[in-house]
Parts: sequence; structure tokens; C-alpha cells
Amino acid sequence: MIRVIAHYPGRYISANHLRYRNSPHIRLEAAAWMDGLVKVIRTEKNRLGIEFTPPVHIRLTGRWKDRRYACDYDNLHLAIGNCIKAAIEIDDEHFRWHDGEPVFGVEDQEIVIEIWGGEEVLK
Repeated sequence: MIRVIAHYPGRYISANHLRYRNSPHIRLEAAAWMDGLVKVIRTEKNRLGIEFTPPVHIRLTGRWKDRRYACDYDNLHLAIGNCIKAAIEIDDEHFRWHDGEPVFGVEDQEIVIEIWGGEEVLK
């Protein structure tokens, strides 16, 4: 299993704000954050020597200042899913999403991303 803690940069990685208005192009801030996440996931995958087999399970757990700052997990699936797809080279049709309980009361907002695949079951 890969576990990555990513800084939450703000709403621009949400599916609602990922692209420029009426454009297929991803915002520059979002693209830079996504590129960084791909590198981190790929590095962890290679360091641990993990080869994923479908289905790939992904759990997101957000750590937020309070409920006003929390992002809906389903709005994060697009950006984070694209990063994972690029890093592990498995199509996102094989992804199974598991959304964790949000944690409130933290100063530095972040997203915990856990990825595991095949028959491995996370307890």
C-alpha cells in the first residue's frame, strides 16, 4: 500500500474549479500541484517495489480547518484520479474509491491518499 499526505492547495483542484471557464485546459496552479503529486506517488511506488493489479482501491481522508473549508471528496476524485492513473499506469475505470471520515481542527489542510490494489484488503 502507498500512503501519501498531500498539502491541500485550495479549491482549484476541485472538479468544479479545475479548468478555466469554458475551456478544456487545466488551470496552471492545478497542473503544477498534479505534476508534483504524480512524482510523489511514482517515487513511492518505485521505492516500495509495488506493481498494482486491478482493481485499485483509493481512500481519501481530508484534514480541514473546519467544515467551511472542507471539499467534497467526489470533487477531488477527478484531479487525484488523473494523478494516480499517470503514476501507476492503470486506467481509472479500475479505481474503487473509499472516502474516509473528514478530520476538522487542523491548521495546515491536507489530503491523505492511500492506494492499494489486487486482492490486498485494507483493514
